[in-house]
Amino acid sequence: MLGAMFSGRHNLDKDNKDNYFIDRNGKYFQYVLEFLRDEHFFPPIDVRKNVLIEAEYFGIKPLVDKLKRLPPLFPDEVIVDNLRNKMKDYRNIKEKISQLSTVDVVDQSGISFQPTSHVYVIWYKIENPVQGTYKTKLTFEDIVTIWVRSPENVSKTVCIPCDEQSNSRDLFRILQHDLKNDGYILTLKSTYSNQPDDYLRYEFNGDVFIALACTTLEFTWKSDI
Repeated sequence: MLGAMFSGRHNLDKDNKDNYFIDRNGKYFQYVLEFLRDEHFFPPIDVRKNVLIEAEYFGIKPLVDKLKRLPPLFPDEVIVDNLRNKMKDYRNIKEKISQLSTVDVVDQSGISFQPTSHVYVIWYKIENPVQGTYKTKLTFEDIVTIWVRSPENVSKTVCIPCDEQSNSRDLFRILQHDLKNDGYILTLKSTYSNQPDDYLRYEFNGDVFIALACTTLEFTWKSDI
């Protein structure tokens, strides 16, 4: 990003002393500059996490890679990156869960709240049916209703098709890590998980939808009012 900013292709703001203006908190940027001056520079250990945020924002990959291999960020940052990258569309999934977590927390009056909310996450796959088997004809919403046991829960459900690169254990592992880092208080309650003899199977449009994992994310909320 810094390279693009100063490539000459963009008009940059300057202050009255002809200094370039970057609309960013400069507290940790000094360490970014030190690295750009000397690639052997290591930021102090107590600021490395914040410097990493700045390095990622400005797209300084060599500094990002170095910080992720230094304590206290290593090995967690490497593991977290690998888990996120394994999940197709992970950021959108997490954002959707964050949005759904607040549904119905504050009641219609706007002055009362319930201390817990729930989001339901379904990890499923699709198979071609065996001839003469799974004759139930349902809409996908019907299938989801059965999986989460209530029509009222469908609007608070995120359905994720599985793929060859990822699995439900990794998904919930990184979701729990990231949501807790964002300040959410949550508990994972697995209502159904990876029991081959008990797959929840339903036919829809000629395919069989199989729920591999049905997990409830219970969020806890607090109010001082």
